[in-house]
Amino acid sequence: MTIPDSSQLSSTGQEKLRRLAPDPNALDIEYPDRKLFEICSRLGLPLVALRDHLTAQDHKERDCHWNESGHQRVSELLCNLYRQLALPKTAFIANGRARVIHNVEPAVGYERLTP
Repeated sequence: MTIPDSSQLSSTGQEKLRRLAPDPNALDIEYPDRKLFEICSRLGLPLVALRDHLTAQDHKERDCHWNESGHQRVSELLCNLYRQLALPKTAFIANGRARVIHNVEPAVGYERLTP
């Protein structure tokens, strides 16, 4: 999974990156994701470019960290990917919330759920 900086996700941010680049016309915002995709494809590994799933509005203002909507989007994406991969799973209740863990025995105080 690649994680973009918020400046990569808006035209204003991309323009700022171009102004800072040694050759503004050669700046390719998608280059890192494209190269990583090529490498992962050769190795048979999946890759998710979050640049395709997040917007600049999913980041905190003047901060590279995600805000609540950014965390929600990534959480939903990870849940969907997990379901698609159909990994063996075991569910537990912890602090009143369901947790899904891979083939692990529950820790003391955790209740096993039927998946």
